[in-house]
Order: sequence, then structure tokens, then C-alpha cells
Amino acid sequence: MRNQKKDHYRDCLLRSLISLEKAIDEIHLCTLNLAMQGEWEDINRSFEAGDILNVTHDDFRQMEDKNVKFLVDVVDELMQRHASIQNINAVSNRELQTYSGEKNSR
Repeated sequence: MRNQKKDHYRDCLLRSLISLEKAIDEIHLCTLNLAMQGEWEDINRSFEAGDILNVTHDDFRQMEDKNVKFLVDVVDELMQRHASIQNINAVSNRELQTYSGEKNSR
């Protein structure tokens, strides 16, 4: 019974980490949308449907928009918390990817 409780706890922990990853991705997308409608409006106008703009999280750090900067800080905090939870609980990237793949295939 004890192992079953531990397994369930681990399952919840892995789901929590995946949820944090999804939240980070969603906030990153919101940040990109703000940037493209604000400071990067000229860049946005020069792109056509289907064009690809490769942007990293660090690209947003150079921006002046306070809302973009706030979202950058939020993502930084979530990434730091994600890494802490992962490290404290000895969750490898491989375990997380395997778990995520198993959940997506169901």
C-alpha cells in the first residue's frame, strides 16, 4: 500500500511539472503576442502568414514594454520553481518526457 501511495504522489508531481511547462509555454506565447502588437509592430507587419520568427526568451529582455518585462519575470520565476521541484525530487528530463509521452498517447 505504501508503494502505491508513493507512486500516486510521483504521478501527481510529474503532472504538476508538466502543467508548469504548459503554463510557461502559454505565457511565452502571450509575451510574443504583446511584443508583436507593441514594440515589434513593424516586424509583425513585415511578416506574411506562414513566415517563421525564431524568438528566444532572452530576446524579450531587451524590450522596453513594462508588461512584456513583467511576463518575462513571471516566466523566469516559473522556470526556476520548475527546476527546483525537478531537482528536489530527482526527476530527470528523460522521466518527465517519458511520462508526458505516456499521458499523451492515452
